[in-house]
Amino acid sequence: MDNETHIQQELAFPAAAAFGNQNLAVKRLQEWLTLSGFGTGIDSNFGPATREALRRFQAKHRHQDTGILTEADWAVLIAPLRRACAAPSQQGFLPRLRALARQHAGLRGREVGGANAGPWVRLYMRGRDGADQLWCAGFVSFLLRQAALNCTDPLAEPWRGYHQVSCDRLGAYGETTQRFLSQTQAVQLLRQSPYALNGAVFLYRTAPGDWSHTGLIPSATIDTGAVRFDTVEGNTNEGGSRNGIEVATRVRAGPSYDFVRLG
Repeated sequence: MDNETHIQQELAFPAAAAFGNQNLAVKRLQEWLTLSGFGTGIDSNFGPATREALRRFQAKHRHQDTGILTEADWAVLIAPLRRACAAPSQQGFLPRLRALARQHAGLRGREVGGANAGPWVRLYMRGRDGADQLWCAGFVSFLLRQAALNCTDPLAEPWRGYHQVSCDRLGAYGETTQRFLSQTQAVQLLRQSPYALNGAVFLYRTAPGDWSHTGLIPSATIDTGAVRFDTVEGNTNEGGSRNGIEVATRVRAGPSYDFVRLG
């Protein structure tokens, strides 16, 4: 598991989340109760509503429904995040990355407690959240970095310790490392090698050198002269927004996409 400090902070048991307290520990508990289907106000105040939400969570999981948070309760609440941080078992960098993308798509991390807020956003943004923390590039960076962790595959080397939260910087890094592909170049490459973009990164282009959304590509092909591809992406929604609320899978196509090849 990645031992970065912000991950350890997210996983740590919030001992100060107790009835009558008003603090960050209570907020973390309220976030996870809400993410687990026991919605309550995320106001850092452990009052009667939070206690009742915790009791209902405890009863569902056959824990003692005391309304007092235990380490056993917390382990169940954060189990999805712990799975998201688990080291991949595959040997190669690209197989690792594809497996991680599938795993995170299944976990469906999402915002809670406000725009671009909550433990999933902080995971992908190295501890930061808030309205200005657009997190699609942070999501891609987290998976690239995690796939490269302790991986001996030479393809992992450029992404070891990598972290960018800007689509523009991700595109610039692709250009610097000669991995960047324009739409035209990607189409030409796919005609030569049908699997060449499997495991690549897409960038939605708003202007030359300016990109506003990104995600990973499990598979891609040519359709009507442009690249059509499946995605796993963060900070989106069912409408494909670049500032949505969750990790989701989509199908995208069209001339306004560029790519960073990883293989």
